[in-house]
Amino acid sequence: IDNHVTLTLRNVILEGLHSSDVGIGLAEDSTLALQDTELVLDNNYTLSQGNLFIHGDVKVSGNHYFSYLTDKHCHITDDATFGFQKASTFFYNPQATISQDLIVMDSWSAAMSFDNANLGSSDVGLVLTKGKLIFDNAVTIGGEGTSVSNALTFGNGNAEDDLTIIIMPAAVIEVDGVVNYMNDDGGA
Repeated sequence: IDNHVTLTLRNVILEGLHSSDVGIGLAEDSTLALQDTELVLDNNYTLSQGNLFIHGDVKVSGNHYFSYLTDKHCHITDDATFGFQKASTFFYNPQATISQDLIVMDSWSAAMSFDNANLGSSDVGLVLTKGKLIFDNAVTIGGEGTSVSNALTFGNGNAEDDLTIIIMPAAVIEVDGVVNYMNDDGGA
């Protein structure tokens, strides 16, 4: 996809994904928009360039990594869910920047969900704010950061940016590495 071009994939199931860029050459300033789409990984997958927009219900499954290496934003839009299931792993590791906030939940109704899946970050760290984070069944969270400054972080200390964390009754969460809880919780 050329620079400044958006490709929207809507109501599709993409099976057998591996390597990088959905088999489509994403340019540095291109955009991939996924809406009500399922990505079935058959090997580790890397998004190395371009922007990503999540609309509706987007699911990632397969016992492999979805690695977010691009230095562009991923926007999870209002009422959208970026869901990981069936032993898949979302791994945040931007290569050209040390930005910890490239995953943007546009409002409180945006969500990331992990159902029998994993959430991790490199030693860059990842800060998730606004929206919802939903855990169900067996989930591992953590990262390669060694201090709170480069940890997997929930919230940023500002109440208006608090992340709602929903732990379903069947959830069993294993923490591997440093996880930093920074929600303000309204002063509670």
